[in-house]
Amino acid sequence: MIIKRGIIYSFIFFILCLFLFKDVEGIGVSPAGYTLDFQPGFKGVFSFNFRDGSPDIKYNIYASGDLAEYVELSNKYFYGGGNVNVLLKLPKKIDKPGVHRIRIGLDPEFVNQQNFTSNVVVLAGVIGVIDIRVPYPGKYAEMEFNAENANAGEPINFKLKIYSRGDENIITNSYIEIYDFENKSVATLPIGENEIASAQSIDIVKEWDTKGIPPGKYGARAFVEYNGEKIDSWANFRLGELYVDVADYKKEFERGKINPINIDVESFWNDPIENVYGEITILEHENMIPTFSTPSVDLQGFERKTIVGYFDTSSIEESKFKAKVVLHYSGKTTEKIIDLRFKR
Repeated sequence: MIIKRGIIYSFIFFILCLFLFKDVEGIGVSPAGYTLDFQPGFKGVFSFNFRDGSPDIKYNIYASGDLAEYVELSNKYFYGGGNVNVLLKLPKKIDKPGVHRIRIGLDPEFVNQQNFTSNVVVLAGVIGVIDIRVPYPGKYAEMEFNAENANAGEPINFKLKIYSRGDENIITNSYIEIYDFENKSVATLPIGENEIASAQSIDIVKEWDTKGIPPGKYGARAFVEYNGEKIDSWANFRLGELYVDVADYKKEFERGKINPINIDVESFWNDPIENVYGEITILEHENMIPTFSTPSVDLQGFERKTIVGYFDTSSIEESKFKAKVVLHYSGKTTEKIIDLRFKR
């Protein structure tokens, strides 16, 4: 009886989930948020639009966060959705440095069976934010760093952004160290000095010529030195080669019937590769099972997809057998022998 009751409860919960979340696609807040560098005595208005709530529900609007006391809302509630203007009046000083987040959210005033809809649940959980960055005393830096993929032999771009988060200007000295898959350093790229004013940032793009560098997976670490301090950030990237590999495949099959065989193929090229397909031969059974092909797929840079072929296992007596997979792409082929077996 307990097991049956649990199944019933699970079924009811599943149906409720379908009901509650069937209409959530268009629900949200725009914009999602704002970022403001602290200015003593700042006064300004930030607008949020909450959309696609239930028109039958009254939503109370609230502000929360450690600076919510400096907020005035243009309206206290609305029905279904609408615009909220947030008047922010900051004090002349905030002692705690860092990011302070103000949240503007909605609270449904009542929920009952008649108006309990997916929009009520989801819109009530949507929050707009205002982030206020208070500078650190003295000199303080933060950074963002990323690397783009490329094909071997092509230039690759590293993007570095340095923020001056203190109340004093900084002078930075930066460089990038590049490592191979064995974590051995293969290159150092100097960037040099940059002066960044308080509450400002600088964007740096550094190009690396990869001629003579073999394809594969790499990593890069950017270092930023300033005022006796040193910060760093890591980014992974790949140098591609025109190569498609068998990454994985279906290994078990059923006897005496037509079976699908799934082959996962992976591109090692940064650019798209069109019309990738496989030819599959069941070894030692070529006379009974003709070589068969899969439909073709297009692969984006470094993408992985599944190609599917079908074959009849009626003529195979062994419990284990092998197949040859030949992938065709861009005038090239990749060949791999795979081990297959029947289910016990």
